[in-house]
Order: sequence, then structure tokens, then C-alpha cells
Amino acid sequence: MKNKIIIWYGRLFSKNGYSVVTRNYIECLKSISANFCAIDSESKEVFFYGEKTRENFKKISHNTKDRYVDIVSNNENIELVFISHEVPENFPTIKSNVHYKSLFYVVAEVSPVPDTWVEIINRECSELLTSSTYCKDIFLNSGINVPIKIIPHSIDIKSFSNYKKNVTFSFYDIAQEESKNLVNSKFKEKFFLSVISNFNRKDPALLIQSYLNSKIGLEGHSLIIKLPYPISQSALEGHFYCRFGGKEAFKKVCKGNNIYILSSSLTDSQMHSMLNFSDFFFSVERAKGWDMNAMEALALGIPTISVDYSASQEFLNTENSLLIPSHGTILADMSLYGNSILYAGRRWANTRSYDIENCLKEAASMSEDKYLSMSLQSFKKACLYDNPIVGKHIYSIAFPN
Repeated sequence: MKNKIIIWYGRLFSKNGYSVVTRNYIECLKSISANFCAIDSESKEVFFYGEKTRENFKKISHNTKDRYVDIVSNNENIELVFISHEVPENFPTIKSNVHYKSLFYVVAEVSPVPDTWVEIINRECSELLTSSTYCKDIFLNSGINVPIKIIPHSIDIKSFSNYKKNVTFSFYDIAQEESKNLVNSKFKEKFFLSVISNFNRKDPALLIQSYLNSKIGLEGHSLIIKLPYPISQSALEGHFYCRFGGKEAFKKVCKGNNIYILSSSLTDSQMHSMLNFSDFFFSVERAKGWDMNAMEALALGIPTISVDYSASQEFLNTENSLLIPSHGTILADMSLYGNSILYAGRRWANTRSYDIENCLKEAASMSEDKYLSMSLQSFKKACLYDNPIVGKHIYSIAFPN
């Protein structure tokens, strides 16, 4: 019987979405005691996991400048699967003295994907892995002709079940330019949290304007927006100040409507604590390759307000979320998002402020019984993506026989 070994190539240490998902998949494989190796795509770091995995290799090295991976095995009796979890332009060149199967893991938010992606994937991989049926359809419609398999994103349910509900949250509010210490009186005034990791596909001005139109801030409810760190002055100006009449006008709007904005470097634990303080996770993102923040909110029993479109439909439903309707699709607005090759000429959800306002009003007036029911359903849905479950799925795709 051959030794079955996976080599996972991805971003192990960054704080972006790719890195969070890669680290989760590493934990998935560890949870089922798989024999595997992890290569950091942004450094020369190589890690071995599982009993005697290292003994099967004389060398595994990574040249970051050329994205070149050299694999030298001292055991011909191995079945090797190399999974590249990167954007196609960053897939490595692989040299190996033993046969291996090459799988690529990529997600896409809008259709079609760039032609360069299609060319690289069709030319260089045996199978394409992606997160959802939505993403699979995008790749099929874009012209991918290799087999496509779905591996959903994962979550460590055990670690989330250890969190106790936070009743206080302290941070520096960059809107008011002062420190804040908020207190959450459960089932009274509600806190809505939105996390913006980048500004692609996300329209914070629409989010804020819909919140203002709902007038729930005047009733004592609050909106917390977590921005990337560090945040540039030009980003604040372009996405916030100029959309609301300038800095001082925006500051006045925030103060009068309980809108708080923070931009801090938070650990995973701090992020989860911030989520656990809120009552609803709130997103108006127009297209998603998944939505890890929403998944983490579900694991904490926190219902979500989200656009009913794209990959998050895999796990967000009317039992655990308030869904914002999408009225077909519209062309991506390049005046907001820049002339990116990923989005220019592409289409995404057509959301309307009126529908967002209605969801916010429904959440603000939700009864305790309904909230607790949605909270329970949120946790139940997240459990379906626990690390061991997804780990076994990864392994079954890597080694189907």
C-alpha cells in the first residue's frame, strides 16, 4: 500500500482571506491525522505533519522569487497530491522526482473569470477545486474544461463554542476620533457589525445610507464597521467623507446615529470577540466566493443580514439569516471599485437600499424568541462545516480510491 501524502501550497501567515482559509484547511487535515506538508507561498517555510511524513522526502524547497517548488522523495512508494491554493498567476512551477497529481484551489466572485486564469487552469492542473456550486458554475461558464470539485470552507466549531457572550466592547472610534466602551444590553438596543476586509464588491456608503434611511440608529440601535488596518486617508475620503458632505459632516452623522468605525490590527481571537459582542452580522457585499466572517458569526450563534446571492447561499438561509433580495444583476461600478481585471465588465447582485432598510428594521424589532431560534439554527448550520468533516472531504477528493 502506498503512503498517501498531500502537499498544500498557500498563504500561511498573512491576514487576508486566502490565508484564513488556508490555515483552516491545514487544521482540517490535522484533525483527521492526515500525512501532509504545508508550504507557505509567501516565504521559504515548509512544515511537515503526520507520522513519519518527513521521512518520505529528502528535500522540499520553495524559491519565492520564481515560485519554484523542488520535491525530492526518497520513497517511490508514495501517492502524492499537490494542492495549490493561490490565484492562478501565483501557481508555482513544480519539479518532482516522483509522480504527483496537481490540484488547484481557486474561488471566483463574478463571471467570467479572466482569460489568463482559464488558460493557466486548463493547461496546468488535473482538477480544479473551489468553494461552492456558485463558484463551480462560474468556472464552467468561463470555459474551464478540467473536472471541478467542491470543497467548502471550514470552521473549528470546538474553538467557537468556548466563547462566552461579550457584553462590553472597547476600541478607538476613528469616526469620532475618541475611545469608546460600548455595553450590549441583550434584546434591547441591538448592535449590527459589518467587517470590510477590502473595498472590492463592498459598498460601505450604501451600507451606511441604508442604515440611516432605516432610522434604527435614532431608536438606540448601533452600527459598528470594522475597516482594514491600516486604512489610508484617501480611502476614508473616497468611501466615507466625500459621500456624506465632508469629514465634519460625516462625523456628525455618525454621532447622531450611533455609527462607530474602527481600523485596528486584530488577532483571530479579538475578531471573534468583536463578532460575539454584536447581535447581527451585516453585509451588503454584492458577490462572494464564500464569506468567512458570516460563517464565523453563525458558529457563534449570531444571525446574519446578507445579500441573497453568490456563494454564501450555500449556508445562509431564511432560518439563520435575514436575506436581502437581489433584483437580477448589474454591471460592476468601476468608479467605485477601480478598473480591476477581476471586475471590469462583470456583473454582480443588484441590491436596493429599500430592501436593506427593511431587513434592518425587521432585525431591530425582532422578538427574543425568534432571535433565539435563528441563533440556534445559525450554530447548527455552522456545525456542518466543522474541520473533521471538511478534512475527510478533502482527503476523499485527493485520494478517491
